[in-house]
Amino acid sequence: MFAILTHTPFWVWPLFLLLIWLGLRATKDRESSVWMVYLLPLLGLITLSRALALPQGNQALMGFVVIYLVGAAVAFTLLRRWVQARNGSTLSLRGEWLTMVAILGVFLTNFAAAVVGGRWPDTHATPGFALGYGLVAGFFAGIFMGRALRAALWRAPAQG
Repeated sequence: MFAILTHTPFWVWPLFLLLIWLGLRATKDRESSVWMVYLLPLLGLITLSRALALPQGNQALMGFVVIYLVGAAVAFTLLRRWVQARNGSTLSLRGEWLTMVAILGVFLTNFAAAVVGGRWPDTHATPGFALGYGLVAGFFAGIFMGRALRAALWRAPAQG
């Protein structure tokens, strides 16, 4: 365990702290640019590119695509009351923990894949590892798409 911590590049730790800060910020009611919400699904491209770079990239891609849609559906459903209002390109968002889970999920999945690749390259090269990575990474990446869809399709409640 100590070897993993000491062989991790220094820049990873400030990134980890920044991600925790962003996740904690998402637990509070806030205002956000609609474009920030729409751009976050691009995080999925980071995990997708890592999946495709695995020795068994086809298995990772298969798992990623299927479960990405599940992650998007879960987030879309859970965040039904997430958007409170929209004023032009600004969203008023209710605090929630799903964003923290997704941010740390993407980070930790990629961190774990790098550790396995460095410490156990034979395991890293198996189809099972690739499929597992694709499933986990795809689910967390899909959450960001579900958030973006929820924001894009939000309509103010009808006044009655």
